[in-house]
Amino acid sequence: MTGHKTPTSAQAGGAGPPIMSGADIAKLAKDEMSKLTGLQPDSVCGLRHESDGWHVTLDMVELERIPQSSDVLDTYEAILDDQGNVVNYQRTRRFSRADSLSDKAVEA
Repeated sequence: MTGHKTPTSAQAGGAGPPIMSGADIAKLAKDEMSKLTGLQPDSVCGLRHESDGWHVTLDMVELERIPQSSDVLDTYEAILDDQGNVVNYQRTRRFSRADSLSDKAVEA
């Protein structure tokens, strides 16, 4: 993604973590992954900052069905740089929404 000019703290004269917040990165990841995959974002499942950038885990709707519990979702792992550019992504899982609901019920 081009055009994001938010500096990192190092560029702004600091040496700490990036200036962009996790919420900003999550929103950028959803927007960019939607453009790259053509899929609708459902949720951000994970977010962490590491030396190689922001690691974002997203669930994307691959196929909408009726009832909604039978929707087919994909989980993607994306890496964004500190300016919010997607530098790497891959699909890691495909599942139905009903499967994810039963997984959560078991974990709870």
